[in-house]
Amino acid sequence: MTTNFKETLEILQQFLQRIDQPLANRLNLANSKNYDGVFIKKLAESNTLTNNNGKQKHIAFSSKQEINFFPYLSNFVELIDNKDSSYNSNEFKRRYGVKINIHLLKENLEYKTQEEKSDIHCFTTHFLSRGGNQSEMGSMYTDAKEFTDFRRLFDIGDALIFLKHRSRFTYDLLIINSNDYAEIEQTFKRGFVVYDDFSPARQHSTLTSPEEWGDDSSNPLIPGINLIMYGAPGTGKSHALDKRYAGNNSMRVTFHPEYTYHDFVGSYRPQPIYRIGPTQDEAYNFITASGEPFEKGEPYINYNFIPGPFTLSLEKAIRSAREDQIPQKHTLIIEEINRANAPAVFGDLFQLLDRQVNGESSYGVSNLEILKYLKGKGVLEADITEIKIPSNLNIVATMNSADQGVFVMDSAFKRRWLFEYLPIDAEKAVHKDEKVLYNNKFVRWSDFIDSLNDLLADHAINEDRHIGPYFLKPGEPSNNNTITSKLLLYLWDDAARLKRSKVFIDGIKTFSQLVSFFNNGNAVFQKNFNFIEEKTNEDFTNNISAMNTALKDKIAENNNEYNIGDVDKNEQL
Repeated sequence: MTTNFKETLEILQQFLQRIDQPLANRLNLANSKNYDGVFIKKLAESNTLTNNNGKQKHIAFSSKQEINFFPYLSNFVELIDNKDSSYNSNEFKRRYGVKINIHLLKENLEYKTQEEKSDIHCFTTHFLSRGGNQSEMGSMYTDAKEFTDFRRLFDIGDALIFLKHRSRFTYDLLIINSNDYAEIEQTFKRGFVVYDDFSPARQHSTLTSPEEWGDDSSNPLIPGINLIMYGAPGTGKSHALDKRYAGNNSMRVTFHPEYTYHDFVGSYRPQPIYRIGPTQDEAYNFITASGEPFEKGEPYINYNFIPGPFTLSLEKAIRSAREDQIPQKHTLIIEEINRANAPAVFGDLFQLLDRQVNGESSYGVSNLEILKYLKGKGVLEADITEIKIPSNLNIVATMNSADQGVFVMDSAFKRRWLFEYLPIDAEKAVHKDEKVLYNNKFVRWSDFIDSLNDLLADHAINEDRHIGPYFLKPGEPSNNNTITSKLLLYLWDDAARLKRSKVFIDGIKTFSQLVSFFNNGNAVFQKNFNFIEEKTNEDFTNNISAMNTALKDKIAENNNEYNIGDVDKNEQL
């Protein structure tokens, strides 16, 4: 028995309703228009990372149907072999792969792990093997860590369900337990592929150059997301979001302790209006406090709705979705999201953060102020009663949990966001080679903070309190005043406040002593540093003085040799 695309979705919908009701409700496969392909694969032992003693660690696809369900670099090995016999195709077997965008759904992750989870956007890589008769997915060396972690959940006999997004090569991926899959295994067997209005023969899924693939976050076809990027101070979170999202279609706002819902969404605020012409009783002439005529009319106060950054971003995204042939992706960037009471700032918009697979809000809210504003701007029809976040609007934020006085987010708010950790990588900083003068010697900035972070880690100080390379900007690490006023102050008052005796050398009792020791060229940390083999300024001065003395002696020796006589040697020099 074979099933067509529509029948496949109906079978899967009924199946999911029995084993995972929340996932079935979210996907609603029987009525969904989000997908144009389904691939179901039962996992062999060699496809799993656990209980696998063999050498094969990837997921192998062996039929043309399975291989062509994903994009791949079009037979690059064969091309090389045909053109230049000096190349050994074995050298290229795993070197050229295509990044595949994967979306893991929280409901399915919770079904598999029985733990509370969030949606995960990640990637795997797809490689065409030699000869083109097999492909491989899931390289542990090139995949996102999140995808490899997901693979560690696989058991022998489990089934993967890839749902291909319509008109693009992005996939929602589900894992089904082997005992549950047995219920429908007779229908789909070990491997099953079916398409709607798509054919690999007609719409090639093979790629011929890296320019044809990637993960451009501004691509309007990629669903909008809620993303929080977090990490230690100075890791470059804002810069990373700038590179990925900033542009003409982005808006930036910074949260702070006094930031409120009305700042974020908008509020009614007073605006002056004026009555022109004489009153019914008597015309008045007005003058200002400085005695100048005031001719605008009799002042009154009117109240208008002034939109906040969320409403303005929502307006632009909805307008683009309605009017542009290809909707533009818009992004609201929130700096320091946890420095305000974020759940209170979002208020009733909290409900909108639940998104469907296509990036649109799963549920709407009846926010009368926003509805009235958007209808007045002509981006919503008069009969619309709810607002939703459209699929072309990202909401992304930075968060530093190490800051003092930040607000703690509750789990209900956090689970509606994707979290991306930005690790400390000092060697990628533009000023990694800038010199820090410590203990009368020079240390590379990247080596300096790596050593300090090792010291903090040795004493169980959490990584979110470690030091990122951009904690000090280019030009600052070589300035002792900046080191003391920013870096040492942060360590003393915050990161190492409870471990001062472990981090700083004995004898330092106050911050003043710490600054004095550091500025006088003394060691202040209980850590050895990798010093640069270079003389300090004092050594350099001594060397110059010695060179001058040697030069004078040489000149004196030459003078004597050529009988210059009583000429003043200093003047001669």
